[in-house]
Amino acid sequence: MHIMNTSNTISPLAYKLKDAATLLGISVITLRRAITRGLIKPSRAFRHVMISADELKRFLNATTADTEKGARGITTL
Repeated sequence: MHIMNTSNTISPLAYKLKDAATLLGISVITLRRAITRGLIKPSRAFRHVMISADELKRFLNATTADTEKGARGITTL
Protein backbone atom coordinates (compact mmCIF):
# COMPACT_ATOMS: atom_id res chain seq x y z
CA MET A 1 0.00 0.00 0.00
CA HIS A 2 1.25 3.46 -0.85
CA ILE A 3 0.36 6.91 0.35
CA MET A 4 0.51 10.25 -1.48
CA ASN A 5 2.86 12.85 -0.07
CA THR A 6 2.85 16.61 -0.62
CA SER A 7 4.81 16.45 -3.87
CA ASN A 8 2.18 14.14 -5.47
CA THR A 9 4.51 11.14 -5.51
CA ILE A 10 3.62 7.81 -4.01
CA SER A 11 5.59 6.69 -0.95
CA PRO A 12 5.52 3.10 0.29
CA LEU A 13 4.10 2.43 3.76
CA ALA A 14 6.56 -0.44 4.30
CA TYR A 15 9.82 -1.72 2.82
CA LYS A 16 11.37 -5.13 2.27
CA LEU A 17 14.66 -5.65 4.14
CA LYS A 18 16.84 -4.90 1.11
CA ASP A 19 15.04 -1.62 0.40
CA ALA A 20 15.01 -0.57 4.07
CA ALA A 21 18.74 -1.30 4.34
CA THR A 22 19.41 0.78 1.24
CA LEU A 23 17.42 3.70 2.66
CA LEU A 24 19.37 3.50 5.92
CA GLY A 25 22.70 3.15 4.12
CA ILE A 26 23.53 -0.16 5.79
CA SER A 27 23.78 -3.79 4.70
CA VAL A 28 20.94 -6.27 5.05
CA ILE A 29 23.06 -8.20 7.57
CA THR A 30 23.42 -5.07 9.73
CA LEU A 31 19.68 -4.46 9.48
CA ARG A 32 18.97 -8.06 10.56
CA ARG A 33 21.29 -7.54 13.56
CA ALA A 34 19.38 -4.39 14.52
CA ILE A 35 16.13 -6.38 14.33
CA THR A 36 17.61 -9.17 16.47
CA ARG A 37 18.76 -6.62 19.07
CA GLY A 38 15.26 -5.14 19.16
CA LEU A 39 16.34 -1.78 17.74
CA ILE A 40 13.97 -2.08 14.77
CA LYS A 41 10.60 -3.82 14.91
CA PRO A 42 9.66 -5.59 11.67
CA SER A 43 6.24 -6.69 10.48
CA ARG A 44 5.81 -10.33 9.61
CA ALA A 45 2.19 -10.06 8.54
CA PHE A 46 2.91 -11.10 4.98
CA ARG A 47 5.23 -13.49 3.20
CA HIS A 48 8.18 -11.10 3.43
CA VAL A 49 9.59 -9.40 6.49
CA MET A 50 8.67 -5.75 6.10
CA ILE A 51 9.64 -2.61 7.99
CA SER A 52 7.15 0.23 8.10
CA ALA A 53 8.17 3.71 7.02
CA ASP A 54 7.10 4.95 10.47
CA GLU A 55 9.41 2.42 12.15
CA LEU A 56 12.35 3.56 10.01
CA LYS A 57 11.62 7.20 10.93
CA ARG A 58 11.35 6.27 14.62
CA PHE A 59 14.68 4.43 14.49
CA LEU A 60 16.42 7.30 12.72
CA ASN A 61 15.03 9.87 15.17
CA ALA A 62 16.07 7.76 18.16
CA THR A 63 19.58 7.10 16.89
CA THR A 64 20.09 10.67 15.71
CA ALA A 65 19.18 11.98 19.17
CA ASP A 66 21.62 9.51 20.77
CA THR A 67 24.39 10.50 18.35
CA GLU A 68 23.89 14.21 18.94
CA LYS A 69 23.98 13.76 22.74
CA GLY A 70 27.24 11.81 22.63
CA ALA A 71 28.99 13.71 19.85
CA ARG A 72 30.88 16.20 22.09
CA GLY A 73 31.41 18.87 19.53
CA ILE A 74 31.38 16.63 16.47
CA THR A 75 28.85 17.75 13.89
CA THR A 76 26.49 15.03 12.67
CA LEU A 77 24.84 14.84 9.26
